[in-house]
Amino acid sequence: DDMDYVMRRDSSFHLPNNEEIYYKKNAMYGDTWENVYPSQTHFYSIIDTAQDIVFGKETTLKFLYITNQSLLEQYQVWTEEFGLLADDHGEGFYTQILKGCIIDGILYGDTIVTSILDEENLVINFAISQNYPNPFNSSTTIDYEINSQSFINLSVYNLLGECISKLVNEVQPSGKYKTKFNAENISSGIYFYKLTDGNKSIINKMILLK
Repeated sequence: DDMDYVMRRDSSFHLPNNEEIYYKKNAMYGDTWENVYPSQTHFYSIIDTAQDIVFGKETTLKFLYITNQSLLEQYQVWTEEFGLLADDHGEGFYTQILKGCIIDGILYGDTIVTSILDEENLVINFAISQNYPNPFNSSTTIDYEINSQSFINLSVYNLLGECISKLVNEVQPSGKYKTKFNAENISSGIYFYKLTDGNKSIINKMILLK
């Protein structure tokens, strides 16, 4: 069945009583549509899809690219289960992220509102810390933080550049995280761990001694 997310605006908006197709629920890779406004047209296209775990539930991510004649570039991530996950208007514009929601009485993620003035919880960096302990024997902990909801991958590589462990491979809201690397079945040596959100990457070195 064809189902669309439709946005309607009241008379207080600069396009009064405007109605637009915000998103097509059944959209597939390669699908396109458009919204026509008095001065311009916005073009929408599904540029990628991926399977992942969101709020503990397996779901299909659909990556939406939006542009117009003024070379606007906007990216959104949608799912059938949770709707809009992320809305990135580019540098200098706002970014919306879904940290949690309640659907049919079921809580997913975190719906607690945190003040942006709470400096202890405010994340301003895309960063990863040196693992600890280092050097280590059998296991070590890695702390990292991300400043916007993204598809995050944190993997460990050997000196040949081969991935030997994927520690994180999922969409995560902005925040501070920690994960443990278990190296019980890996020989001593120098290894690298790489954090990436699809646009930026950080690589650190660690030493395993047994």
